[in-house]
Amino acid sequence: MGGEFSGSIVEVGENVEDFQIGKKVFGTTLGIMPKGAWAEYALCDKNNIVYKPHNLTDFQAAVLPLSGIAALAGVEKAKIRKGDKVLIYGASGGVGLYVLQLVKAKDAQITAVYSSRNIELVKSYGVDSVIDYLSEDFTKCGKLFDKIISVNGYNPVKTYKNLLKVNGIYVAVGNAKQLFHTIFASCLNPISNRKVLFSSSAISSSDSQLSSIKEMAEQGLYAQYLFSATWRDAC
Repeated sequence: MGGEFSGSIVEVGENVEDFQIGKKVFGTTLGIMPKGAWAEYALCDKNNIVYKPHNLTDFQAAVLPLSGIAALAGVEKAKIRKGDKVLIYGASGGVGLYVLQLVKAKDAQITAVYSSRNIELVKSYGVDSVIDYLSEDFTKCGKLFDKIISVNGYNPVKTYKNLLKVNGIYVAVGNAKQLFHTIFASCLNPISNRKVLFSSSAISSSDSQLSSIKEMAEQGLYAQYLFSATWRDAC
């Protein structure tokens, strides 16, 4: 099991020139559904790894690839701009915490939907408004959003229809099952004048995205939150 890792290179293929034995790297293992990382040795493709951020430990870097790529791909698809009003559903999960950091870095106004047990964690990320979905119906918040990012959500696409501004963008971030659900739902119940998109680490993974994550980590763009999130996931 396991699809992401951080560790030292012990062997390279004869045509691999960009990586040297002994160097620290992080990334994902082989396949559309990566596996095999929970082991002493793991096999990976040179296009799915990059050198580990110099300011992160292996424990921290090991939980960045899958959740980090899924979050980055979702935020990129949403095309968030400064000042956008953004609703993030599932903001306190592994992917959601990264989405929060990336959206915050774009200076957008964030409304985070989460479970009550993570209230202090979510608030510590500097969000503008919080909604506990266990005690409050987020669809009745009385706001309209430029962008909505739903992380591993179970709500039908039409649930967000009245929350999205005209020409707004809804992005579902999740797994293959949610991909088919989102495509099917958007075909049966299209939301006029609004975009419905899907993003997944399984179909978005690339060394360029890993490089972006590495650069942000090394620049300390959101290091205060990144460290707390990755340690929590690692444990």
